[in-house]
Amino acid sequence: MTSASSVPCYNEVGNIEILTDRVRELFANLPQCNYEHIIIDNHSTDRTVEILRGIAKNGWTLGRRGLFG
Repeated sequence: MTSASSVPCYNEVGNIEILTDRVRELFANLPQCNYEHIIIDNHSTDRTVEILRGIAKNGWTLGRRGLFG
């Protein structure tokens, strides 16, 4: 089974790590399911993109427009 979701974000510095952690936890309990979680930043002016880049260094793939798990 494969699942895909996309989440737009804008200035989500206080929420983006919580979101990605919860998605990882959810799919960790579903080993039979492959997933793609796409986060689309809408030119945030806070540190959202910086945080996404940090998350990408921990095993996620950072694409031109988002983060893929």
